[in-house]
Amino acid sequence: MTSLRALLSTLASQAGPVLTVYSTERVEFNGPVLARWFSKISNLLSEELGADLFGEGEAHRGRFFIRHEIWQEIVWTVPLLALGWTRLGSLEDAAPGDLVLVSTIDEDALAAYESGATVVAQPREYLAFSWRGDPLPDGILDALAEVMAQPDTLEGDVPLDAPSIEEIASSLERSKKKPEEDAPPRTCNSRLLFRAGVDAMPVILRGWCTGSSFVLADPTIYSTEGMRRIANSEGAVLL
Repeated sequence: MTSLRALLSTLASQAGPVLTVYSTERVEFNGPVLARWFSKISNLLSEELGADLFGEGEAHRGRFFIRHEIWQEIVWTVPLLALGWTRLGSLEDAAPGDLVLVSTIDEDALAAYESGATVVAQPREYLAFSWRGDPLPDGILDALAEVMAQPDTLEGDVPLDAPSIEEIASSLERSKKKPEEDAPPRTCNSRLLFRAGVDAMPVILRGWCTGSSFVLADPTIYSTEGMRRIANSEGAVLL
């Protein structure tokens, strides 16, 4: 079984791209960069957002809700799940101890904050270094400022009962809304392209553990023919 720390080590050893996302913009991560994102977010969760406020000996692990671009959802969801947080079904259910990541501050985000949830805001643009636009309301955090202030390597201890990467993948497969649908095939191809929205995360997680690389394309923007062109230019197999 692969721990979060082992996954970070595997990713950090891959100089080439491990994740490329085609959506409103093309975003690409090589292994070391993605490992740094995962490490920084994990440190933020363990040391700040999930701090042991009551002296119980371990970081708080709550629920989370993400309303964002494809790549932001991935870079936050993986460390959250790997540290034992659970996904919140609806933003309306946000409560104290929950974490909400948004790209716009609207009535729903403000309501989540008023309910006691921790709300962090991150702009959609990949090259942004801090929040852009109107000043954030008091109490809502600048996600990029918080993340970038963290160390580049995993500092805290991963909880002993935190799930392995393989266990997370299996759990995601079981939680599909339509169990009768076939899951994306498990394959040894080194670079694969999936339509974003297809539940490819289990395959991506398992593939990262063995050195595979992935491309995701937003089907609301790219047609099937467009995805074929992406696959050809990226040297990826379209599934």
